[in-house]
Amino acid sequence: MGKAPPNWVFHFLRITCSARHLDELEGDLLEFYERDVASVGHRRAQRKLIWRVLLSPRLYRLPSLPSFGPSLMYRNYFKVAVRSARRYKEASFIQIAGLTLGLAAVLYIALFVKNELAYDAFHAQGDDIYRVLRFDPITGARGHATSSRHGQTLHAEFPFLTVCRLGNDPVKLGEQSTTLVEQFFWTDSTFFDVFTFPVLQGDPSTALTGVNRLVITRSLSEQLFGTVQSVGKSLPVKVYDADREFHMEVSAVVEDPPRHSHIQFRALGSMGNAEMMYEQLVSSWGFSWLRTYVYAPNQSIQQVEAGIPQLITKYLGDQPPDNFGIAFQPLHEVYLQSNDIPKNTFAGSLRNLYIFGSIGLAILLLSILNYVNLSSARTSTRVTEVGIRRVLGSRKKHIVSQFLLESVFFSVLSGVLASLIVILGYRGLNGLFDLQLSLGVVTPRDWGLVFLCFVGIGILAGLLPSLLTAKLPSLHSDHAALHFRVHNWTLSRKLFIGLQYTVTLILLVSTGIIYQQYQFLRNFDLGFDAEQLIHVPIEDRQLQARLGKLKNEIKALPSVISVTATGEDLPSRLQNTWDLSWSGINPAEPRGIDVVGVDRDYFGVVGVDFVQGQNFQYDFDIDSAHSVVLNEQAAALIGTDDLIGKRIQIGQRDRTVVGIVQDHHNLTLHSKLVPIAYFVFPTGFRVSPDNLLIKAAPSQIPILIGQMQKTWEQFSPDPFTYNFVDDAFAAAYQNEQRFSHLIGSFSFIAIVISVIGLFGLILFTIQYKLKEISLRRVFGASQMEVIQLLSKEFVRVFALAILLAVPVALYFMNLWLTDYTYRIRLSGVSPAIAILLCALISGFVIYALVQRTSRVNPSEILSE
Repeated sequence: MGKAPPNWVFHFLRITCSARHLDELEGDLLEFYERDVASVGHRRAQRKLIWRVLLSPRLYRLPSLPSFGPSLMYRNYFKVAVRSARRYKEASFIQIAGLTLGLAAVLYIALFVKNELAYDAFHAQGDDIYRVLRFDPITGARGHATSSRHGQTLHAEFPFLTVCRLGNDPVKLGEQSTTLVEQFFWTDSTFFDVFTFPVLQGDPSTALTGVNRLVITRSLSEQLFGTVQSVGKSLPVKVYDADREFHMEVSAVVEDPPRHSHIQFRALGSMGNAEMMYEQLVSSWGFSWLRTYVYAPNQSIQQVEAGIPQLITKYLGDQPPDNFGIAFQPLHEVYLQSNDIPKNTFAGSLRNLYIFGSIGLAILLLSILNYVNLSSARTSTRVTEVGIRRVLGSRKKHIVSQFLLESVFFSVLSGVLASLIVILGYRGLNGLFDLQLSLGVVTPRDWGLVFLCFVGIGILAGLLPSLLTAKLPSLHSDHAALHFRVHNWTLSRKLFIGLQYTVTLILLVSTGIIYQQYQFLRNFDLGFDAEQLIHVPIEDRQLQARLGKLKNEIKALPSVISVTATGEDLPSRLQNTWDLSWSGINPAEPRGIDVVGVDRDYFGVVGVDFVQGQNFQYDFDIDSAHSVVLNEQAAALIGTDDLIGKRIQIGQRDRTVVGIVQDHHNLTLHSKLVPIAYFVFPTGFRVSPDNLLIKAAPSQIPILIGQMQKTWEQFSPDPFTYNFVDDAFAAAYQNEQRFSHLIGSFSFIAIVISVIGLFGLILFTIQYKLKEISLRRVFGASQMEVIQLLSKEFVRVFALAILLAVPVALYFMNLWLTDYTYRIRLSGVSPAIAILLCALISGFVIYALVQRTSRVNPSEILSE
């Protein structure tokens, strides 16, 4: 027969098959094995045998329960565990509550991490999809906005690539009752070849070919037509920026993009229409307004990356700009690893994910340490039981098995309770923390791994207590109890409580620093006056043409101090970057500058002072059309001492610098200050003013809003929308606020777990020293002396925990703060508060338990 099958195969059969069927099954499997050896060889025959054996268990062939082992013994272990838990209800409740709370927190953090990692994971070809980035080889800076030429050139040079471009344009859909759709994208016909978005109606292969083709989502179809069956229907599409209107036909209806997609759209239009409108941009490398993606099959992206230098030389000459480069970002990195990319608003944070994961592990460690501490302390209450079992002949392995089984039972019970808490409560927590977590990302395999983790935690947590119990001498219970009293504060116990203190202090210090950073961003001096500044967006080119009249009408309202028109709201997105050059610049080092269209009232309304020069003299005429005001960053970029009156070129036009204003943070504090050029622009251009900023008096704001709405209705049928600029900046730091709240909540849970462990440990310590405490009280010891007696063992451990926790927390928080352009300076405030809080909580727990003990008459204890 050749080589025999592995022995474990037959052992598996004996475990999973009753004796009545075993001989027949073994014989059949061996016959198949011999036949396979002769036909396909030993190795393949062995693999086929193993596969058959693993699939062999059947319900009718399973052995009876006693055949699996000493089931009566295990059932007895289970009964003993239940009786012990019922006998010591308080201690058992503390153990289960602490472990359940900790596991619930860990499961919620795991759900958060799972949701973050699920972004863009649903695309069938996701492993081979990449986002094209502009890349500066000198500084390493990356940008996600690309030109039309990027996608065209990549497709021409590497035909095996499938290229898809996306360009955002706010549009209005419909005739009588128009619907503003800001999440509208022009895209190529290859969209559905690259991305996986379920198509409900229509042919995805032809949905975006040609021109005047429109793909809409389920929700938009139901909003516009009242049904999903809308393919073939046509409607006008008015493009805001180009001031053009197309009659487009609905060619497909798709499901709304899942929340775990960084590409969020409500409608898609044919790229052919965009190329007709923006014909001058199609051949330009300098105007970046698209997001470009490529599908590189079979990991061919390495071949593309190797050919990029030749591509740049071919299309930009032998001496291309030093800062011009092309990079490729894997799709699975787009959401979590794009914090360094400016204006990339839809992004998570991989570093924050590491922090959450670390907090989850810290809470899990606290829960296990808490469980081990309490289990070890409880061992002394069961010395009589263990001593009797040892006298009756129980082996150490049986005692270890019993305590391990109890630990696994309590761990699984706590895990099930924790799972129920998360399943039933995650929606409430979503509302509390402003999250959108979903259980849909959790697979059955994940639940299986979670259950195995519960079992593993039980084994890990019960290992030390079970080994300690097995070492108990087979002596009279009093002697055994004395053995435990002598070792009631061992080195391992000090280590565990010290680790609990250390983890708790790290979390508290980190929470304080994160909260300080959030408050720092909220209260940072932006360099302009955002108080009582109201922003009103203008989403209609026809209304923009009458913007001056609307501005004057609103300015005449009571409580309005001043009004200005601008091409950017606050905080700005700065989506228009033009080439900048001046006399003496190195042609090989082109510069870019962000452009903002304003009127001459802008700087007065926002409260920005001029450093040099003066404001624009006119709203718009020949002088203003050739004038420019720069901020200090732009002046520093040019580097000339006196710029006033000097000529510089922005885009394709020479302009005279008439003024330089103070730097102010019109971007959020996630980005550093950038060079900005302010123009006075007429209507009809992409950078023309299309926002009103209204400076209002602090009183009667609700009345003013109503008056502005009535004025608006005289000019436009569109809904009147507004927001306060200071609220908009505060909303920009929503992630920091959410992160601060989450960290604070989990730190609170860690404190609760630590308090539970401390409470249980001190409770048992008091029980050990109950007679000693009673004697001291008889001889006149005060409560403070008793507290000092109990706390002296904790003070040294707490001091060592401080020495370890504070430097670790400050080190990692300093790393976390490096992500912020504007950040706090680390100080001793957060560590001091954390140390004080831990000390107060520990002191309160000790005091409360001593008070509880003092109510008992010492004579009752000493008489036992």
